[in-house]
Amino acid sequence: MKILYVITSTAAGGAENALLSLAIPLSKNHSIKIVSLKHSGLYADELKKRGIEVVSLEMGYWPRPRDLKRLKKIISDFKPDVVHALLFRAIQMCRALKGRFKLFTTPHTNYQNKSKFLRLVDAALKSRDTMSLAESRSTADFLLVNQRYNKNKVKVILNSVTGFGPDAAARQKLRAEQNCEDKIIFITVARLEKIKGHRFLLDGFAKIYSKKKNAVLWFVGDGAERENLAAAAAALGVKKAVKFWGYQKDIAPFLNAADVFILPSSSESRPLALLEAAACGLPLIAADTGDNRNVVRHGQNGFICNVQDPVMLAAVMGELADNKKLREEFGSKSLEISAELSNNYAEEHLKVYT
Repeated sequence: MKILYVITSTAAGGAENALLSLAIPLSKNHSIKIVSLKHSGLYADELKKRGIEVVSLEMGYWPRPRDLKRLKKIISDFKPDVVHALLFRAIQMCRALKGRFKLFTTPHTNYQNKSKFLRLVDAALKSRDTMSLAESRSTADFLLVNQRYNKNKVKVILNSVTGFGPDAAARQKLRAEQNCEDKIIFITVARLEKIKGHRFLLDGFAKIYSKKKNAVLWFVGDGAERENLAAAAAALGVKKAVKFWGYQKDIAPFLNAADVFILPSSSESRPLALLEAAACGLPLIAADTGDNRNVVRHGQNGFICNVQDPVMLAAVMGELADNKKLREEFGSKSLEISAELSNNYAEEHLKVYT
């Protein structure tokens, strides 16, 4: 089978990570090609190392006529059996060029953040999908109720992760290297953009740090907000307790070294970072958005709270920092939930393609 994946970006991110989980295993038995609308990112390099062809349209924020023309030629030359579009702009462009191929779409975004105009564009073109493969139940619900998708053309294939689990040796090694054996390490993994809410996390951390000098906050990921966040950490007096790791190809050692995972974003679908942290056995803190409640069972393996309220966020962070037994109980429950939520992501898609 010839499968063409079209994605808005190949930078480090949740949807891009999901693309790797599809393209790499399926490339063993199928012909795979990737089109990135924007400039090729870090994940494009990983795909190329696996022998998978990646083409970039070098598109800006809005598609140009020549971008559509070039994508049309790529589709015509490759002659795919299946085109699978991921992320909003890639989806709309592939819908506009719909031909004889099967077209599958996966939003990988919270549609509530889209403008009314963009949602109208989506509604106008939705009928061109062979099927929409929603990555979360919250996305599926929004498509069916708000966008009025045909219920027979929407299938839920939940985001899932593999290759993550508890690693005591990795934990001990990294904590020793960072002189953090006696520290309580809070960690978040996400690109450093305003939409991810990292400033709220800094404000919450500053409130507990004044009383808990053994607390540490790790940011894993990079982005445009890095300098602003570093400046804010200095202004809040927590600079020496905050570490910016930048982009990391392998985040498992960092998750294993940490004690509590926090996702400060108030708008998510079914975030892979949350699933990865659960698979490593971490207590979780996140907002009540998207499918977060399916991963974070409030009071069982973590807390659902208003992450934009520094006082509330500091309260739950402080409770976990003070109570090692609670962290252990929540961590064990996270492992149980992670096992419950696992699926064979690539195989589930292949069944639908065929």
